[in-house]
Amino acid sequence: MTAAAARQDNRFWRKALRLWWRNRVALLGSLWLVLVVVVVVSAPWLGLSDPNKLNMRNAFAPPSAEHWLGTDENGRDVFARLVVGGRVSLAVGFAAALITVLVASVVGVVAGYYGGVVDQVVMRATDGFMAIPTFFLLLIIVAIWGSSPTVLVLALALTRWMGVARLVRSEVLRYKQMEFITAAEAVGNTRFRLMFKHLLPQAAPSLIVATSLQVGVVMLVEAGLSFLGLGILPPLASWGNMLTSAQHYMWIAPRLAVYPGLMILLTVLSLNAIGDLLRDVLDPRQGAGR
Repeated sequence: MTAAAARQDNRFWRKALRLWWRNRVALLGSLWLVLVVVVVVSAPWLGLSDPNKLNMRNAFAPPSAEHWLGTDENGRDVFARLVVGGRVSLAVGFAAALITVLVASVVGVVAGYYGGVVDQVVMRATDGFMAIPTFFLLLIIVAIWGSSPTVLVLALALTRWMGVARLVRSEVLRYKQMEFITAAEAVGNTRFRLMFKHLLPQAAPSLIVATSLQVGVVMLVEAGLSFLGLGILPPLASWGNMLTSAQHYMWIAPRLAVYPGLMILLTVLSLNAIGDLLRDVLDPRQGAGR
């Protein structure tokens, strides 16, 4: 790395740290998200109770040293189910968001690079998919193929790529006439290499922001499907199906709905705040006035 590149890299990280420290919402959000990820990943080593162990004699037990957040209607440990449910909800959110960005990147870069008839066909198909009510399409998919985590991830990913694809296409159209692309063509780079080696990285800042925002959106949609009984099904816990179970006991034990509801709320808000921060850090036009 040259000295100039090192200085530029140092300036970038100083700017990122400065913006992160000034944006207290993003600061708290990132700390919260790190805490949640660490807890759910390290769950097997925390010595938690079995989240699926039934004990009807201990149903609706209040918080105690044995059960930190009490027990649910079946006597299961609420804290253990929150941790395991968080692992499922976060895994579904991140996996679906990554597949969404992957599909959108391929569609967007192909449409933007080739242009002409290819661009028109791909974009009209994209517009057609955008015209379909996404949530109802998801309901049809899970009703036909079931609601296993794999089906749910693929269904969520393949119904949310359209907006990100248009974003990638716009970035490719912006850069493909620039001199560095002309130079890359002149030295004999293939079309595949031009698209994925030279053009797609230019959209990386937008894709990073889109990914962080997509995770939060996907988690909300998964929670909605689970709340309707069409998402992750018991006994496997997720924050969404914990809310579904809690709705029948709102007057008896409202805390059963508060815990997963707060986890969804705080995690999604944290992801949105981090997305806003990444936009400011990666887009000089956004961060110039700060």
